[in-house]
This record gives sequence, structure tokens and C-alpha cells, in this order.
Amino acid sequence: MDRYVYLDQNILSDLRSRKLEAPDKSNYARIKELCLRDDVLVVYSDTHLDEINQITVQAYKDEHIVLLKELGATYIIPISTELSAKCPELVWEDYLGNIQDNERMGVNTVLELQDLINRKFAGLPVEQSFHELNDQLKNALTNMLENSVEQFERLDPEDIKPDGEEIMKQTLAHVQSQINDISEMVAFEVPEDQQLGPAPLKELDRLQELDIENKPPNDVVPLLDELFSVENPDYSWSDYFDNTVHNQIARCYSLMNWAGYYSDDFTRTTNRGDRFRASNNDLMHVRNAAGATFLVSNDGAFIKKAEACYSHLKVPTVVCNGAQLIEYL
Repeated sequence: MDRYVYLDQNILSDLRSRKLEAPDKSNYARIKELCLRDDVLVVYSDTHLDEINQITVQAYKDEHIVLLKELGATYIIPISTELSAKCPELVWEDYLGNIQDNERMGVNTVLELQDLINRKFAGLPVEQSFHELNDQLKNALTNMLENSVEQFERLDPEDIKPDGEEIMKQTLAHVQSQINDISEMVAFEVPEDQQLGPAPLKELDRLQELDIENKPPNDVVPLLDELFSVENPDYSWSDYFDNTVHNQIARCYSLMNWAGYYSDDFTRTTNRGDRFRASNNDLMHVRNAAGATFLVSNDGAFIKKAEACYSHLKVPTVVCNGAQLIEYL
């Protein structure tokens, strides 16, 4: 039976041929050797591609794509989570093409503004107010949908079968309804004296009394959920998100991060680069790896949060470090 191995970006990077030449990389050479076995399939996601694209040296980007090809790695298609038969070079070409399409259609601007709003909520320095960000987001969303309408209207109804004209009419009416809804979007109302970010949560006496980092992994999320429901009795996350395993993983991971359970330093500006983005990438790796046989990382804090997520949600994926993977395989 095939075993599906999802490597985090750091381990994947260390499997490049140039990196394996270092004297302290014998374990990584063994991991690569095992990943080349016929009964092992390395899988990768759009988060890997995002992180590769963040590399500033083109030659290093190329090394990662070459490595994925060497490993015979298989791409996890976003949303559907199906495995793609495309080779990594073609997946990479599609990814870069999609970025260009998103830029032309205005999607990237929407994503950038949503990212700024998330950073502001996390307590990171963002110059714009929530009202200014809301106005910019409304304009960007409207522009994106109007671009979509323009593209859609160029289609020939005859190419949409059956009932092409009716489908186009209904689709355009739906998009126009969305544009109207966007005009009613209201900015978040945050009192001036409200401290943003995870600090107020971490300072709660009840949270500190939980001593959460010393609890068994399967107890962590239920304890935090109980605390959160007491402090915010009127909030229900299901009012805002579909109840899927992937959304639940994102919720649990974020809750642990904000509560200080082996949390990332995502609210600090450091010389280690964009920690907020790195933390979001870690969350997405845990989310994307659900369903793989192994999720592999040498980051201890990452492993702790992934284990707590999976044990609470009964996801069978085994979370392990590189040395443990060698033993398992």
C-alpha cells in the first residue's frame, strides 16, 4: 500500500542535491532515498509553491522544482484535494500563469487587502484604519467582479450547453447581486482602547491557569474551545465558516496560536523575514496535509500544534520529525 508523505518546506529544501553535500545532512539523504521507493509517494500543495515563489534567487526556485520532479512528487489540487497527474514543471507553469491572471483580474489586490486586515487584527502595524481598508476592499471586490462580468460576456452562449443563454443570464444576475451586496459592506468597529492581537487572550487568568502546554494533545483544543465560549458566548464560528475538516483545522490551529500553545512569533518583526506570512504558511501545511499518511517537520512547535489539531479532529495523519519518518518507513 502506498504511503503518502507530506514534507514541510524546510525539510523539502534540505533534500536538494546542493544541500545534501553538507556533512551534517546524512539523515536527509536517507529521507530522500526512502521517498524514492515505489511504495512512497511525496505529495505537495499550493503552499509549497507559494513558499518557493517567495525565494528571491531564481536558481534556488529552479532547484525546488527539479527536486519535486526527482521525487516524482504529486500535486494536491486546491479545494478538490484530488491528486494531479501533471509533472511539477507543468504545475509550476500553471501556478505562475494563475498569478498573472489574478493580477489582471484584480484578485491579487483583494488578497493583499484581506491580508492587511488580518495583520491589523493580529496587532501588527498597519497604517490604514479599518474604515479605510474596508473602502479599499469594497472597491477592489467590485473591480474584480466587474472584470469577471466583462470576461463572461465575451463568451458565446452556444459554447455553454445546454441552455447557454439562460445560464449566462442567471450567472450575470448573481454577480450583479454580489456587487450590490459589496456596497453594503460595513467596516469592523473596534473601540480605540481595544488592544488588538493575541495579548489580551494570553493575559486571561483562566487561560494561564490551564497550563495548556502541559496538557495531552487531544485535550488542548476542547479546553480552549470551552474557555473561548465562556469569554465570547454570542460568537459561533459556524456562522462564518463551513463545517469542513480543513476549516476546522485552520480554526483549531489559529486558536492555539493566539492562546500561546507553542505559538509562532507571528506578531513580532524579526530578522527572520515575514513571520506573519510564515505562520500562515505553517497553518496551511497542516490543513493541506490532512489525509496524507505522514506530515513531516523538524519544527517542534509546529509538530505540537499539528498533533493537537489532528488528534482532536480524529485525522489519521501521523505527525513526525525526519528521524521518526526514517523509522516508520
